[in-house]
Amino acid sequence: MPEYETGRKDLGRRFGRLNGAGKRGCLWLPMGAALARASLRRESQADFAATPAWHDLSEVERRALALCWQLIAHSSRETTLDIARNHVFLNDYIMAFDASLIAVQGPAQRPLPRSKLRLPTFCGVEDYRKTGQGGSPLPHHAIARILETCVIAETRFGVRRASLPDPAGYALPIARATPAWLQHYRDPEFWHLLLPILVARTFDAATAKPALESLTWILAQPDCDRATAAAAFLMMGTPKHIPAGDAPLMGYALEGARQSLAEAILTRAEAGFYAPARLTLSCLGLSDTGADRSAALFATPFDGRPPLTPFFHDTESIRIALL
Repeated sequence: MPEYETGRKDLGRRFGRLNGAGKRGCLWLPMGAALARASLRRESQADFAATPAWHDLSEVERRALALCWQLIAHSSRETTLDIARNHVFLNDYIMAFDASLIAVQGPAQRPLPRSKLRLPTFCGVEDYRKTGQGGSPLPHHAIARILETCVIAETRFGVRRASLPDPAGYALPIARATPAWLQHYRDPEFWHLLLPILVARTFDAATAKPALESLTWILAQPDCDRATAAAAFLMMGTPKHIPAGDAPLMGYALEGARQSLAEAILTRAEAGFYAPARLTLSCLGLSDTGADRSAALFATPFDGRPPLTPFFHDTESIRIALL
């Protein structure tokens, strides 16, 4: 990408402000790349004098930088919102990048002399990480955050890319997360994240039946995690009765459907069904110590880890956290 190499050349100059009239913001791209690499390597600071050439960047780094250049080159609220909608897992970082560009490239820009390149606020990894905890980022901080997020996701899930939907604009309505879809894109760690929204949908008569079908399927799978089963049990309540027939589930019958599923969870757990135990309850806002220590489901604490999955969801749709 020529804009990236233009930025590298600009970084090599000894004089002139980092921002100002006539500057397109190209130099923020290699600065962000250098800072992201320093962070991933656990180095204390980035070396802006040795930023990687475009041909030395990985494919995912190039895709992420191309996305950042769209934000710089077509700076407008509409462009920013469009890009954020298409990459929801980067939404916060995209909006932070947009705000940082306005601060340093907009009409009320503050001057940034090149001497600042040597300051920890510019090249320090610790200062960069603080901007992800409520601090105000500079443009290369926001770029580094986007790159780092994308590189980590690609490292974890890139091997699965061929088996996943095309992430460009992919959005599956939650209502279409049927057993057939869940089987096709089988991912027990995503089931854990999807569980709360499926349970919530069982409290609405209009969405309860398909949500219960998906929950029933998930909780009957041999690779369903113990924490997923325990979370479902805690969210649905104690058993009462089983509704019959194909009529819409409403009122007491709807409550009974949830509770009969909870009863099935306990029965399976007593039989040793939920053997996988990789995940935590705390990532869903529940206690990892469990609720009823007398039940097999809660016999030991949930001391695993949060899910690692390329899928994520908002209240309406499922998306892919890859570029």
